[in-house]
Amino acid sequence: MRCGSRRASPEARRACLALAALLGAAAALPVARTAGAATESTAAVEFRRELKRLEYEEIHAGARAERAELARERTRRPRHARNSGPAAGAVSRGAGTRGERQDRPPDILEAGGPQGAARSRARAHALARMDAPVNHRMNDPRTDQLPGSTQAEVSLAVLGSRMVAGWNDAEDAGDGPIGWGWSADGGNTWTDAGSLPVNSAVQHWVSDPVVTIDAHTGTFHLVAMAITPHAQSAIGVLSGRFDSTGTGFTWTAPVVARAVRDTLPDKPWAVADSATGRMYMTYTTFFSIGRTQVDQIEFQRSLDGGRSWEPPRVLSSRTDLGLVQGSRPAVGPDGEVCVAWNAVDTTEASGGHDWIRFRDSHDGGRSFASEENAASLFSNFTSGGPGFNRGYGLVFPGIAVDRSTGPYRGRAYVTWNESLDFLHSAPGDSNPRFEREPNALPPSATPFNPGETLRGAIDAGDDVDMFRFFGTRGETVLLYLDSLATNLNATLRILCSDGETRLAFSSPVWAGRPRVTVLTLPRSDIYYVRLASVGSTQGGYRLRTGRVTNGAGRARDQRDVFVAARDPHQGWGTPVRVNDDPGWFDDWLPEVAVAADGRVYAAWYDWRDRTDVTCGGWSNVYLARSETGGASWLPGVPVSDEQTSWSDVASLVAPNQGDYISLFADAANVTVAWADGRDGDPDVVMAQHALADDPRTLPVAMARLDALRPNPCRGQLTVEFSVAGPVPAALELVDLAGRRRWRAPLGSLEAGRHTTSLDFGHRLEPGIYWVRLVAGAGAAVRKVVVLP
Repeated sequence: MRCGSRRASPEARRACLALAALLGAAAALPVARTAGAATESTAAVEFRRELKRLEYEEIHAGARAERAELARERTRRPRHARNSGPAAGAVSRGAGTRGERQDRPPDILEAGGPQGAARSRARAHALARMDAPVNHRMNDPRTDQLPGSTQAEVSLAVLGSRMVAGWNDAEDAGDGPIGWGWSADGGNTWTDAGSLPVNSAVQHWVSDPVVTIDAHTGTFHLVAMAITPHAQSAIGVLSGRFDSTGTGFTWTAPVVARAVRDTLPDKPWAVADSATGRMYMTYTTFFSIGRTQVDQIEFQRSLDGGRSWEPPRVLSSRTDLGLVQGSRPAVGPDGEVCVAWNAVDTTEASGGHDWIRFRDSHDGGRSFASEENAASLFSNFTSGGPGFNRGYGLVFPGIAVDRSTGPYRGRAYVTWNESLDFLHSAPGDSNPRFEREPNALPPSATPFNPGETLRGAIDAGDDVDMFRFFGTRGETVLLYLDSLATNLNATLRILCSDGETRLAFSSPVWAGRPRVTVLTLPRSDIYYVRLASVGSTQGGYRLRTGRVTNGAGRARDQRDVFVAARDPHQGWGTPVRVNDDPGWFDDWLPEVAVAADGRVYAAWYDWRDRTDVTCGGWSNVYLARSETGGASWLPGVPVSDEQTSWSDVASLVAPNQGDYISLFADAANVTVAWADGRDGDPDVVMAQHALADDPRTLPVAMARLDALRPNPCRGQLTVEFSVAGPVPAALELVDLAGRRRWRAPLGSLEAGRHTTSLDFGHRLEPGIYWVRLVAGAGAAVRKVVVLP
């Protein structure tokens, strides 16, 4: 690499020299490494080196995909008519009309198209969870027109009973694939407000919406990737407020915080400081030095509530040039600004670790202290959680700061998911086994034992190769697909013993590059490995298989959730594992928040609750709490009241689960929002519980069912119940499949005991049902038998 161009600025030359040094160090990795008395082989070192190359490539593959999408968005036309949402300054009072929803096709194809429910079986339905708070859907699926329509990657902010959220939305009318909505009654009902407003500054919204709140002024802010009328990549900002009646919400005109031509600002995140009215924003900037794409973390601030923005400043170090992603800012109680992000470490000295980097400012963002390492980690970048439909899963840390008056005031918390150390368990290349055609289906899958090398070929664009092996619960298998034909793009997937439930997925970065998957087996049984072509490519391959024997690191399996805490006077403490599930289920996309009373909360996707033949392939969202400043955590509890089988969820975009969920804590409640697939495609769903309630004993005590008479009944039922009101309440009847069959709103009830009579008539089939009382954020259930 030549960095001596006279036309280059001093900053560009310094960046180029740093990049050259970085790439030179990676290329000069030794072929043997001594760790104590053990010396690694050349193959083992090269394996780890190759994994780090793949991790670097996946960071930049995402940016290349974003750039390609931006190029398409600049020239595209609207795909179909849809309400484009309120114009700047208009009030949204309803969801509008977007046409009738089309019936979904039975299958969404996997290879060469959208990732989703490529199977002929009927979609399984989970049992409703009666130990979870009431869930509320935020988007309106009746307005979806596209098969596999996806609403995911949700961000939410709360001010009392008023909420605003943004999400990635496949129902794009031309103003951009971002949807949004609001609630004025604590999330019980939502207005799906369509698309975000555009103007002469922001022509098109792209992705990655984040919502924050200035609680002092009641102003909600939304930031997201955007495109300007001059075809520049941009970060756009919206500010808005509820009207005095709470029946409508108004956005002001969009503002551009950053606009660039040949640079991509990606993964923006923002926070408002309610004490000063300032806003702080960070993002990853991708750009090129010569023919090499690099990136860095940049920071901007607004001193006037988001109306104008200062020029960006670089927060990440030059030694991490090209190796960073997923930054988050947070504000502390004294106005300090804290920022965390992930950095990939390609040096051999790291031993395969990556890092959570951290910097803070004590002068309102004018300057930042030196970079700190919050934690090291082994990153499972190879795939996301079970059923995740993008073939890699980068680590994006969450961050929060304690702004309370409690004993941990000023303490910063970061969270992330990490894996056990699989980078020191290189699979061998022995005992070759060749595929036996036909092997496209589970019954005809070619058998093998982990540790053997498989060789085969994708002979045509629609060819599928399947292999099977027996595994033991708790062991971690590693599959490494390499020596691919130059033009072969192949997906690599591990399936459960049912031959259908998707557990791990690795898809192309680009043709000819390796794929790798890591999975800790949740049951002792047969598992299947599936290889399929993308884009009708074909050619030969080698699949090296093995077991992870090193197992070093804090994590027990392919992913656990951790939180590290930084005391403002003592620095970073030892990371603590948050999830308490057995060490063979996945845990994914954690967020952290601190409530006004100083208690710390973490939420994440959790796969512990389906241990049968689906191999833990169904997700819930879990919530845990720490009373000790992050030093220990109470057992996690579900906040989703129904599981999602992501293998049965049709999604026309990736990622179907999004890159983040949302967690918000204030003086009264903790609110969680996430992408949920219970109804066949991803929707955004939320749940809330009061701070006064212990999450170990959810549902909350705001509602109690005292008696059902008679029970069994023949369609008429007297219900005696109590609420801690005054709260809006309703009675529901839920069948054993989790479907709500009947609902009776009760209006706003005063605290105390109440009695009401219900008459189902002949609308229900005889059987066992649940009567559910919903009161505010609480719920209570009792079983009832309906006779013929």
